[in-house]
Amino acid sequence: MPLQLRLISCLLLLCFYGPYLGAQDNPEDWKMIKETEQCTVYTRISTLSSIKEVKVIAIFDTEVDKFMSVLNNVPAYTDWVYKCGKARRLKTITKNEFIYYVTSDVPFPLKDRDIIIHSKQWFDPEIQGYRTRSVGLPAFIDEESKYVRVPMLSSNWAIQPTEDDKVKVEYQILTEPGGSLPIWLVNLAITSGPLKTMKGLAKYLAR
Repeated sequence: MPLQLRLISCLLLLCFYGPYLGAQDNPEDWKMIKETEQCTVYTRISTLSSIKEVKVIAIFDTEVDKFMSVLNNVPAYTDWVYKCGKARRLKTITKNEFIYYVTSDVPFPLKDRDIIIHSKQWFDPEIQGYRTRSVGLPAFIDEESKYVRVPMLSSNWAIQPTEDDKVKVEYQILTEPGGSLPIWLVNLAITSGPLKTMKGLAKYLAR
């Protein structure tokens, strides 16, 4: 992968972290971009951002409760989220609602990114699993000069058991990586970060 695309894919791993804005819900809008044995990745044009929205559907060989425990263990994100430099909780509001902070290591000459995320989750009887919604809170703590603050993120997850005792995950994300980056280049590399993170998550769950 060319250097510019590698730089952008590192930024877009921030797509993984993270209420979903939901301005579009027409399934015909989605275009399949990539398919692997574990994941299928889609994108669509967004009415809310110049960056395309991403959806990932993946199957994990694990249980729902274990998946949720890993998702809630923020400090361990550095073990499986692609290029995650730091991860910590800033505030626990309830058992199912918290605010956390993550940074993304980005190759020179770009600055590393950071983002603050407010996450909520609940059990949904309809899918017999969990849903989570997350939104970026860029002003929650002061910015540091060595990072570029990600100005916008909105995402949701649906995490449900399958008939063959696995876990199906559907993840949607809309974000702006911040800084001065060519939009066409960002959209070209937009699926790389989430795919690599999903692979890292699968390996972590298999421990």
